[in-house]
Amino acid sequence: MECGSCRSLAGELVLTSAPRIDLDQYWRVEHCHPVAVAGWLVLILRRHARAIHELSDDEAAALGKWLPALSRALHDATGCELEYVMQFAEGHGFPHVHFHLVARSHDWPTDFKGPAVFAAFGVPDPIAPAAATLIIERVSRYIGVPATPIAV
Repeated sequence: MECGSCRSLAGELVLTSAPRIDLDQYWRVEHCHPVAVAGWLVLILRRHARAIHELSDDEAAALGKWLPALSRALHDATGCELEYVMQFAEGHGFPHVHFHLVARSHDWPTDFKGPAVFAAFGVPDPIAPAAATLIIERVSRYIGVPATPIAV
């Protein structure tokens, strides 16, 4: 099966409308697209692996650094009440370790709470690229790692 995450990491496929942040040699983060809410990040392992138990010790240690840092950055960037974190690696065409980090606001629609958050994913009328870019820029400043514009 072809892996969309690997194609994106290789520059063959664009999955976001905003700049990306190459966190280190193990992880990249970008704003998910198309989504109905601002503050939906995707933390992607930079090599192909299908399961968390396949992570090297170094990849796992870096994950332990970045998940809390990105959650704090999302809170700072959005003022969210909670941060959802999910990892399935089972989406059609995406059998690749990646984490969804979603900033859940105080006035979050009931239709998107908990696992129902995926109702806000793959929508026909997503947030504007400028909104996603603003979040990535704020996250970048908070964690001190520069964002890289996407090449379209």
